[in-house]
Amino acid sequence: MVFNRVLGDDEIDSLYDASVNNYKHNFEFELPEEHSFKGYAIDSSGEKAETERRSVTLGFNQRPVINNYTPKFTNQWVKDNQVLNFEVLDCLDTNGDTLRYEWKVDSVNVSTRHQFSFDGGVYTLGSHSVRGYCYDEFGNFDSEEFNVEVIRSTDFTLVVLGDRQWDTILKPEVNDAIVDWIINVKDYSGVEYVVQVGDLVMRGANNWEWERIQNSLSKLDGIVKWSAILGNHDYDTSKPHPTYGGTPTDRTSYKYNTYFDISRYQNYGYLGNSMGVDADNYYTLFDVNGIEFMVMHYEMCPSDSTLSWVNNVIANNPNKKVIVVTHIQLYSDGEWVNNTKQVYHCNTASNPRVRGNNGDKQFEKTLSKYTNIFLVLSGHVGDGAYRTDTGINGNKVHQIVTDFQGGDSPNPRFHDGWIRILRFSPEEDKI
Repeated sequence: MVFNRVLGDDEIDSLYDASVNNYKHNFEFELPEEHSFKGYAIDSSGEKAETERRSVTLGFNQRPVINNYTPKFTNQWVKDNQVLNFEVLDCLDTNGDTLRYEWKVDSVNVSTRHQFSFDGGVYTLGSHSVRGYCYDEFGNFDSEEFNVEVIRSTDFTLVVLGDRQWDTILKPEVNDAIVDWIINVKDYSGVEYVVQVGDLVMRGANNWEWERIQNSLSKLDGIVKWSAILGNHDYDTSKPHPTYGGTPTDRTSYKYNTYFDISRYQNYGYLGNSMGVDADNYYTLFDVNGIEFMVMHYEMCPSDSTLSWVNNVIANNPNKKVIVVTHIQLYSDGEWVNNTKQVYHCNTASNPRVRGNNGDKQFEKTLSKYTNIFLVLSGHVGDGAYRTDTGINGNKVHQIVTDFQGGDSPNPRFHDGWIRILRFSPEEDKI
């Protein structure tokens, strides 16, 4: 470049100002990969100049990922005299960035460490959101959220497991997951008792089914008191109908009593007594903070002789609060099982050897007679139902069906491990 005059200082500086004749363009890329580029300058006559080709490899800063944390389950309870510990055990950052942590309770920052102690005595009774974060140095993060319910120190929980036969034959891991959850939350939620309402298996004659459900439930042994009762699928003679079991021709229960024998409850010290030598009709005992409970289990469609035994036991234990467990008592619409509906009931002609008292007769002959009977738990029909009736002495008798599997796969709770959680609050006199 040649000039025929002397240039001023500003003119000279402008020659070195690349912004006067430069071109800028920002590119955005969605995927990390190698890109190449050239720059071109074209004048009005079409003459073109170009840069050399250059390449650049772009990569994204991946967000960290929380791989492990405690507690294991995201729904938790804690009593108002307990502390529940939360911790991010493993947060992986593939970029090697420096990590930092944060915990929030109800969206309020409470800790900048990888662990946090939730004090039930500090927070109000009820539900709280607890969320733990793992950040990299660029603000990318992963998080885990927990729901924590603060309950009174005197509150306790009874877990009701509905019919289990479908998961026993198709997804036994669901039964395992339920038991694992109970064990995990037991101390903080005050789980004092777990009861199963019958139909443990699909076909009562199949050993492999009994082995599956026994392997799951027996993990509770020595950890929390639990018990089960016979359902129509659990009898040895439960015949196919047409593919699955469910219609027993008699009350033979050898398999049930082999895998769920009465000695299990006796060995762990909470068996009260039984009508015979087996676990067809029996009762267990537990107490919480000085309140004594009896869990009375009797066979589906009980005979008059069975109800007579039940009546005698309850009459001789007036100071114990009684929870009755049987398989067939209430329909899913809240009506007592009776002879008027064209569904399974206790006087079905095809079941002459297992005929017995329907739900309405059970209430008339036993459940309404004693002031200390306050809760009746049954299964058999899905999903659930609840009704309250007044006994002859003016006491309320609460009756609940629990059978969330629904019987077929369209049910939204099929194989999802739904259970019923009854939390007792003696201070409020409520369940």
